Amino acid sequence: MRMITFFLVGLTVHVVFFFSIFDIYFTSPLVHGMTPKNTPLTPPASRLVLFVGDGLRADSLFTLLQNGSSRAPYLRSVIEDKGTWGVSHTRVPTESRPGHVALIAGFYEDVSAVAKGWKENPVEFDSVFNESRHTWCWGSPDILPMFAKGASGDHVYTHTYPAEEEDFASTDASRLDSWVFTQVKSFFQSAKSNSSLRASLLEDKNVLFLHLLGIDTNGHAHRPMSQEYLDNIALVDTGVAELVSIVEDFFGHDGRTAYVFTSDHGMTNWGSHGAGHPSETLTPLVVWGAGVQKAHRVTEPQPYDDGFLQDWKLEHLRRVDVNQADIATLMASLIGVPIPVNSVGVLPLLYLNNTDQFKAESLYTNAIQILEQFKMKMIQKKETTLSFLFTPYPLLTESKQAEFTHKARILIQLEKYEDAISLCQSLISHALEGLVYYHTYDRFFLGCSVVLGFVGWTSYVVLIILKTHASLNRHPSLLKQVVSFFHRAMLTVGLAVLSLWPFLSGIFGKAKVTYDVCLHSACAGLLTLFTSACYMWSSRQRAPLHLSDRQQFVTQMLHVTVCAYVPYLTHSSLQQKQGLPLLNQIISWATLASSMVVPLLSSTRIFHRLLSIFLSLTATYLLLSTGSEALFPPVLSWLMFVWINIEQEAMLAQGVSGRQELSTIDFSANIDITKIRQLKLDDIRRSYFFVFFIITAFFGTGNIASINSFDPASVYCFLTVFNPFIMGGLMMWKVIIPFIIVMCSFETIQVATQLSSRSLFLIVLVISDLMALMNTTISQSMQTTAMTHQLVKNKYHSALLVIYSVVLLTGTISLSLMIYIMKSNIKSVTSIAVLNLIFTHFIFLLTVPFRIYYYCAHKWIFSMGWCKTVSSMIHTHMYMSFIFYVIILIMRLMAFYNKDQWISCFQRIHALLVSAVVWIVVLVTVPCITAFSYGKRQGGHENNSTHCFQFGKDIEIARVFNYITSTVIIVVAIVLTALQANVFRILYRKDRHGCTSQQQDFGAQFKSLCFALIMVICFIPYHMFRLYYIDNIDSMQEINEVFLSMTTFNCLDMLTFMGRRTCYRCCPGKI
Repeated sequence: MRMITFFLVGLTVHVVFFFSIFDIYFTSPLVHGMTPKNTPLTPPASRLVLFVGDGLRADSLFTLLQNGSSRAPYLRSVIEDKGTWGVSHTRVPTESRPGHVALIAGFYEDVSAVAKGWKENPVEFDSVFNESRHTWCWGSPDILPMFAKGASGDHVYTHTYPAEEEDFASTDASRLDSWVFTQVKSFFQSAKSNSSLRASLLEDKNVLFLHLLGIDTNGHAHRPMSQEYLDNIALVDTGVAELVSIVEDFFGHDGRTAYVFTSDHGMTNWGSHGAGHPSETLTPLVVWGAGVQKAHRVTEPQPYDDGFLQDWKLEHLRRVDVNQADIATLMASLIGVPIPVNSVGVLPLLYLNNTDQFKAESLYTNAIQILEQFKMKMIQKKETTLSFLFTPYPLLTESKQAEFTHKARILIQLEKYEDAISLCQSLISHALEGLVYYHTYDRFFLGCSVVLGFVGWTSYVVLIILKTHASLNRHPSLLKQVVSFFHRAMLTVGLAVLSLWPFLSGIFGKAKVTYDVCLHSACAGLLTLFTSACYMWSSRQRAPLHLSDRQQFVTQMLHVTVCAYVPYLTHSSLQQKQGLPLLNQIISWATLASSMVVPLLSSTRIFHRLLSIFLSLTATYLLLSTGSEALFPPVLSWLMFVWINIEQEAMLAQGVSGRQELSTIDFSANIDITKIRQLKLDDIRRSYFFVFFIITAFFGTGNIASINSFDPASVYCFLTVFNPFIMGGLMMWKVIIPFIIVMCSFETIQVATQLSSRSLFLIVLVISDLMALMNTTISQSMQTTAMTHQLVKNKYHSALLVIYSVVLLTGTISLSLMIYIMKSNIKSVTSIAVLNLIFTHFIFLLTVPFRIYYYCAHKWIFSMGWCKTVSSMIHTHMYMSFIFYVIILIMRLMAFYNKDQWISCFQRIHALLVSAVVWIVVLVTVPCITAFSYGKRQGGHENNSTHCFQFGKDIEIARVFNYITSTVIIVVAIVLTALQANVFRILYRKDRHGCTSQQQDFGAQFKSLCFALIMVICFIPYHMFRLYYIDNIDSMQEINEVFLSMTTFNCLDMLTFMGRRTCYRCCPGKI
């Protein structure tokens, strides 16, 4: 019952931690309640035509053919003569819905939409279509409905083809784009005879949207370098040229139509998208027509060093790059509709051909629109935060907001348009930063709660393992097991080197290319059959198979052969554009269903069941493979068989049990409880190997994140019509298959090594939680582009981030173990000193999360008083630790030199009184020093609340004191270490031939030597550097922070007590 309770509590804890991810990272950035803002001047265009070539890469459009001509001659002529061009930079996830939301609504996809497959609107949002008078759309049923659904009123009209037309096995996917152009032509033709439709078209603020999916579909089916993909670009170019001519004729060449041609995302060379590769994030942008700047020729080098200008032969024409969300603002400005209220786009002024007044007014409107979002976000956050804890964004307080807007309006009235534009750009920059500030306002507190929860839970599980599942302190051969543990770790190094082989040999990059699907599937099938045949042959000698088992294995092997051949048939059929054969589809779905049932029909003997699972899962994996990844499950299975065999040999070598053939063990039989053993250090290694293999299985051919950018060719044996949920589910199963193989192998090892599955489960749980804790600690607030730039700017922050993360993690575990060990022994004076040391570490570790957050976010969001407190704690921790180290060392040295009479009068009560006095002195002096010394000579640092831990100049006030302190610490540490080393030398020479009555003294003095060495390693380097730093504060402040952080590794000193009852050298094997 206790185990059930523990399991339920653990499940609840991890469910809470899991959902905390959504509360921290997957909350909607959108706010509501803002009023749309409009530019008061007359817009240059009455209507806008938006072309979106879905999946079109920038280089595919701009690169010339070998003969110097363009595959898109019309758009090339626009770039050369009558339009402005550039590269639109998209953001992850590079999917169709997020891309269109950024283009038309002006904000980067609400991450909560991932729960609805990027197809539905989890939160309603504004868009250019919604603000327009009329919008007509033609294209995919996956994209258009979401903008019609989110529009107010009934003015967004959609025309879509059936969803079944989005077939990757189509004979000609470009017909999707031909359908769109045909429909638009028919639309204008009918408008000539339909008076109401014509009247609507002649109104202003209209938008026509053409979604061209054929390019994306051909890219997925045939790759972006294929002739089908490139021919589709030419077809779209021709269609754009014809449509522009029709539009101009319809409106009588009135010069009031603006055109925008762009793409929602790019595509990798292997036909996928969703990630952040440049081929996916760089998309073309060509704008021309009413209100747009014509081609601007340049002779000077342009501010782009990516080499594309030369590759595309466009270095003579000005290139204007934008962020994808900026396009929505540009379109709204051209036709005079309000900028979408949720837009974070910044108006690209270089695209506009208008007066300076229009540019200034438009940018001012843009700034006010973003500022409105900032105000609403601030109000929302203020309402949900206690007033005395709320910290407003310092660079855009209410007074500064009023100052910005008032000054910008005055400059426009005074016709100082350039100054007004500059001021508005500054206001937009601050408002965007403020939006991020308030959106991530609670992230630190939520993250710290998760971290502390993980720390507490993990510490609790560690204590349960030590208390109920192991007796590590009492094991007679601890030293031998420690050596064995580290010796076996060399196997991990070998596995790590092997894991790098695909990268070093270049196979990893080639594995994405699927031109050898048939060969790799055939090789994987043969390897699987060879594995099964070898086992069936060898089983004849050891444990003959029953007839039913042999028949099942033969059937499964034949099934694997068929599944290795199905991808070849499917691939050939698709190449010939004959579609997906129905028989192949039936076989594939039947295989998927049977893979979950057939293993349950096999024998209950471990190896037979394991082989049946392997054959069933491999058959499914072959159908989901696109290249050399098909070899992964067979090779992984071979590795698992080897691992199982090695573990059995290891148990035999340790004399734990005799080896029993796996083919003779029936896991369904009752377990003999008397044979279940306790945990050993070797089991930690087994659990670590399990986690290592799980990670290998996870990243062997992909991971869950790669589902965003998966290759649709992986599911062509099952379906070819686009369906994100079914395709995503199949890809998820493909990712899980290697998991299952590793987990079944680990369960086999658990049975073979006669260890309780509960024990191994607890160890794996601890390792997994530690990994999650490390990931949560390090990855907080590192997902914005601004933070990435800051990381590059300050190279020391990365080192500090890693150091403090490791200290927090390992220090917490160290303290937990020490508290468990010390709880029954707090009577001696030395134990009281150690408890003081533990408390010192504990107080310091409470402040470490604040440092980690600062080095992640590169800004301090708390009060300067708290900054001073956190900054002072690292020094307090260092000096308090040094004092208690000295006390412990002196007490043990006096005891060794028979000076007990000097300390016999120093009882436990005296030690407690001295401890109390020391802490009272610290609590009085540290706040005084912090309040009256820190930040007094920082030149305004007191008022800059976004920076912290930069109080170096303050030590100039006490330069002499710092020299003396550092010198004393260096001398005392060296002297005590030398004395302690001499004591250890004497004991070693006396007791090296066997155990004596001095064994306990030997162990105590060994730990004292460890404390002394910790002082030497952690404190002396910093104080030696500090002697130099005092005279070079301005240039060495960041380096000083790194040296200072190294002193915190003394938090690991509690690990010296792990072997407190074992005499490591003089008495191996005895206690």
